[in-house]
Amino acid sequence: MTERTLKNTTPKEIDFNTSELTIDWKDGERSTFPLEMLRRRCPCAECRRIRATRPEHLVMKSRDIVLLSWSKMGFYGLKLNWSDGHDTGIYTYDFLRGAGDAGKEYPVAP
Repeated sequence: MTERTLKNTTPKEIDFNTSELTIDWKDGERSTFPLEMLRRRCPCAECRRIRATRPEHLVMKSRDIVLLSWSKMGFYGLKLNWSDGHDTGIYTYDFLRGAGDAGKEYPVAP
């Protein structure tokens, strides 16, 4: 994996549609994430606990949950607002860039 720098973990443009979130990074790279993957891998404490203790209750078993909006959290990440009311996970730019660099092998947020 390449060393992270401010330039390659800083978004230039962020957009989403009904199935994907796309980030164009300032270094010219692009990462596209399936929304279902992002919801399943929410980095908030509650979702991490569920994944660790009750994987059979994984969030987003339904494709009916959609991304309503996003907002920047300082200079380090995105807060995603889902239709199921969940909005506490902060997806760091470093995590998102790493997930994008990994192709389809998206890591689970620690």
